[in-house]
Amino acid sequence: MKKIVFIIVALFIAIVTMAYLYFSGLSSDDKINQHSLYAAAAESSIIFSFENEQSIVDILKTQELLKEIAGAKKVQELQEISSSLLSISGITKFFEKQNVYISLVPGLDKSIDFLYSTQINHDYTQEELLQAIRSSSVDVKAENGIMKLSFNDSTGFFVGIKDNLLLLSTNSNLVKKGLVVKRDQSGRFANFIQANSRVAKNSLAEVYINFEMLPTLLKTIMPGQLSGELAPLDHQNAYAALMYNFSREKILFTGSTEPQNSTHYFSIFSTEQAQKISITNILPDNTASYTAYGITSYSSFRPLLQQWFKTNGMEKKVGKSINDINTE
Repeated sequence: MKKIVFIIVALFIAIVTMAYLYFSGLSSDDKINQHSLYAAAAESSIIFSFENEQSIVDILKTQELLKEIAGAKKVQELQEISSSLLSISGITKFFEKQNVYISLVPGLDKSIDFLYSTQINHDYTQEELLQAIRSSSVDVKAENGIMKLSFNDSTGFFVGIKDNLLLLSTNSNLVKKGLVVKRDQSGRFANFIQANSRVAKNSLAEVYINFEMLPTLLKTIMPGQLSGELAPLDHQNAYAALMYNFSREKILFTGSTEPQNSTHYFSIFSTEQAQKISITNILPDNTASYTAYGITSYSSFRPLLQQWFKTNGMEKKVGKSINDINTE
């Protein structure tokens, strides 16, 4: 009897140990596989995401909207990556089926910098990748712990490699910071992206927006405060996941925006259904399509609105405004 008990206990301990080692391995692999996502999300408010394919870069570099946001010089970077780096014989196998993230980050002198983040496939090493790059016309030099790639036209990119993570940018500081970024620096936004990613399933490319950090990016290229029609973009704690559909002349974003706390103003509209409206003169010119969300039941909506006023310390101010209107 004692022998049977001993065997059962030993088997139980073995099963628990194997389960622990298995799930620990999964957790470790997940951290490594998502390293490029953490680096991309750490300081960026707008991230383009797609599965590695040169044609996607070719499409992005033709988009006039991207040129207007980031500037012609930054779009030229996309062209250099496509024509000088991705065209290297055999280079694509190192990143095949890997997600690529292009992060837009505030730069110096009212400019926007790009940070390109991806991962090297586990079948290859960083030494093999560097050997493939050096075999081409690209000049590779070590510089302050990272590398600098120089193309024929003297365009230079800084490259950082850590484990299977690969970062690329014309801003060396972005690369250095990305190599040492910790998971908790971008945890919430990165987790949101990971949960909402549909790349390689039913979308060609996606855009993710961190509205909390977006004003910093916009103020880099726009003078003054965000006002007028841009005012709603200021002081918003929300994330958006959008599918990116495009032609050369037009871009269509479809997706959703999620407030990140229950006291967010937009949260009180989260249960509302789309309503038919006929007010079209408030829409921008050339609007292709739109959906407006109305209030289906004011009796159920009003308590939510009143609670929001109370939570944000606006109850007395609203009461005074209503009283002033009623007494006029």
